[in-house]
Amino acid sequence: AVFRNEAVIRRAGGVECLESWLLREKGCQWPHSDWHSENMTTMRHAPGAIRLCWHCDNQLRDQFTERLESMATDNCAHWVLSVVRRDLGFDDSHVVTMPELCWWLVRNDLADALPESAAR
Repeated sequence: AVFRNEAVIRRAGGVECLESWLLREKGCQWPHSDWHSENMTTMRHAPGAIRLCWHCDNQLRDQFTERLESMATDNCAHWVLSVVRRDLGFDDSHVVTMPELCWWLVRNDLADALPESAAR
């Protein structure tokens, strides 16, 4: 729920920053195609976005499935964790711990985004 939280996504930079972050990598994230264009774009899908080649973007645009939602959620989680790492002064190799994530959330007035089980 933390990585789907709109306030957390806004504090990390917003969906536009997520899209820029996604486009730093190469390759289409949709594995169910025999052919991929070399040109990449992003498709917004709640709660975030997915990196797609133009071919897959044309096939998937305006579709809303659990699989696409899962991919968008995974992208949000990886991106938010990269922002947390950067904000706390760690390099890309650092694995963010739960206490570090909680600290980042508290520092940014987002403690209410924590699930109750994590707050104990």
